[in-house]
Amino acid sequence: MHSAAKYRSMQPKSGKNIPLHDYLYEQKYDGIRMLAGKATDASIELMSREQKPITAAFPELVAELAENPYSFVIDGEACIFIDGRPSLGAVTSRINGLRPSRKIWKIIPHPPAMLLAFDLLELDGEDCRQLPIEKRKALLKDLLPRKRQFIRCVEYTHTHGELLFKHARQLGAEGIVCKQVGSRYVEGYSDRWLKFKVAGYRPDLPSIGY
Repeated sequence: MHSAAKYRSMQPKSGKNIPLHDYLYEQKYDGIRMLAGKATDASIELMSREQKPITAAFPELVAELAENPYSFVIDGEACIFIDGRPSLGAVTSRINGLRPSRKIWKIIPHPPAMLLAFDLLELDGEDCRQLPIEKRKALLKDLLPRKRQFIRCVEYTHTHGELLFKHARQLGAEGIVCKQVGSRYVEGYSDRWLKFKVAGYRPDLPSIGY
């Protein structure tokens, strides 16, 4: 089993009130949840939240992940931006267009996808899930060079969660996620992570014609 396939994602629960202290705050991006793994044999595997292989749909991510000298499993969101906003319709269409052979496309589709990475589950064969989230994020930042075209670390703040939520609403973004300081990475839903969606937010989905 490939390293990415043996893990299940940690999921935030819906919150009622944005916590004021002892949390990390980051913007929630509208895309496809992804576990991205590079094994010791340098092979790359991208898995959806439902643990389905989606590697073939994202050649640009595969190429950049393969350049990293380490083995790892990263948690993040695969997004495609159109006019500066993430388009859920575009990224789901990419996955729905997978070839039956599952062969990786050699030509990067347009518009390209991005992996917005926010957590690290494994590094060089070491399980990182029991480390506090601050340490995992620090390791992730060291793992991923800044000068990447398609893979970036999600920025976060230790304070002013309400201001970040207000900013998300002004941008027309989906919302924010609040992650408790010191929290470990556990599979499934956890109240250590809380999500807050902007009221009235509508994802960018393709229209259906007849």
